[in-house]
Amino acid sequence: MTSPAPHALPQFLPRNTFAASESIVRSYYLGHHASALQKMSQLVHNIDIVIECRDARIPVTSTNPKLEAALAGKERVIVYTKADLLAGMGDVRKITKRDEFKNLLDFHAGTLPTTIDEESSPVPEDGALLHGYQDTALRAIGNSEASTLPYEVSRSPSIMFVNSYKRETAAQVLALLSARAAAHESVIGLRALIVGMPNAGKSSLLNVLRYAGLHKRRSTSRTGDEPGVTRQIQTPVRVTEQDGDIPPVQVFDTPGVFVPYVGDVESMLKLALVGCVKDGIVPIETIADYLLFRLNLHDPSLYATWCAPTNSIDELLDAIGRKRGMLGPGGQPSQRRAADWIVLQWRKGKLGNMCLDDLSVENLRRLARKQKLEAGTGGPVSLRQAKKLYRQNRREAAAVRHSVQS
Repeated sequence: MTSPAPHALPQFLPRNTFAASESIVRSYYLGHHASALQKMSQLVHNIDIVIECRDARIPVTSTNPKLEAALAGKERVIVYTKADLLAGMGDVRKITKRDEFKNLLDFHAGTLPTTIDEESSPVPEDGALLHGYQDTALRAIGNSEASTLPYEVSRSPSIMFVNSYKRETAAQVLALLSARAAAHESVIGLRALIVGMPNAGKSSLLNVLRYAGLHKRRSTSRTGDEPGVTRQIQTPVRVTEQDGDIPPVQVFDTPGVFVPYVGDVESMLKLALVGCVKDGIVPIETIADYLLFRLNLHDPSLYATWCAPTNSIDELLDAIGRKRGMLGPGGQPSQRRAADWIVLQWRKGKLGNMCLDDLSVENLRRLARKQKLEAGTGGPVSLRQAKKLYRQNRREAAAVRHSVQS
């Protein structure tokens, strides 16, 4: 019988929960966000189709119900941008072969399989629905109920995954716009509006659409790695030319619009990690700690170059600081510089290809059920109303848990 090695290291056990401070700022709703939303509401009557950009790394969390309410009634295309950061070096279209994204497509189509008892399953109490999923969640309730919902809720959007820097992956978006233009009778052509959360890849998508349609490399919309580059609705940009009887397609670029209030801390951390929130709103060390938590759940070996598996963000940042020469006074490693660096590596797709949202069938159906309960409220429109709804949801969740235990 072989005895265990006397100095064998204990198996690493990652944290199963992230203890985030409730004091973390949960809003990034700025003045130009509100102004842009108001102008979109006025402009929507002259728009034929809405292209909503969502970050493929947080496909549910990057949903904004304020945009859906303002642009209700228009045909929508949901474009999951930055899909290349999930696909690695592979084809972004292969993402839809992954089980979690098959669930997401079923969620949009309202065809999720029934695998849980919705009546007895507890409603999530984390407040995540305070900032999302208005029509997509309602569609997931089921086709029989969706058929009785208003047009803007029951009509399923077209779903696409793109790499906003390669025209080949944006060709599907352009093909859809061209097909709609061919069926369009307006003399001025088809008009589209690109919307989404801050730093969701809207301007990058517009530039690549123009390149794919007109073969013009020069960018018309400024882009950047931080939110807030586009501050106002731009003049329409032509992405296709007149082709016989087919009119051209013109696209409006818009500023990113954040939600008034993020219901749960983890959703805010996800938004900060992908860059939807300006760096500095949430402490970078906290974002790095959340990243470490998610890396440990996914694959701790992703940061093995700098540190052995650890649940201590101080240990990881100190190791990175020493190995990369990020030293401060007295030769001590700079944790802030190390935190900035490792978060940037993840944003570039150099630390794995993980989706941060839970796209399991059970979770998506729970989200749909909770949204059904909240549908009558129209969703939160202010910080005050959001907090009130959050307290109400907690009371409902407590009541459900009590009934289940009884």
